[in-house]
Amino acid sequence: MGSQNIVVPLYFGNQFLKENIMANKEKAKHLNAKQQAYAEKQEKEGRNVVNWIFGILILCAAVFCAYSIYAFA
Repeated sequence: MGSQNIVVPLYFGNQFLKENIMANKEKAKHLNAKQQAYAEKQEKEGRNVVNWIFGILILCAAVFCAYSIYAFA
C-alpha cells in the first residue's frame, strides 16, 4: 500500500479545524522557499476568488429582492 496518511474526520467543529491547520503547518515546514511562496500566492488568489463569488451572490440577492418588491408591490 504505502505510507500514506489518510485523515478521516470523525468529528466536526473547532477541534478538527485546529488539527487540520496544525497538519498543514507541519507540511509547510518541509517545503522549500519557492514552494512556500507559490503556496501563499495560490492561497491569496483562492481567497480573492471566494470573495468575488460571495460578493456576486450578495449582489444577485439584492437585485432579486429589489425585483420582488417592484414586481409584487
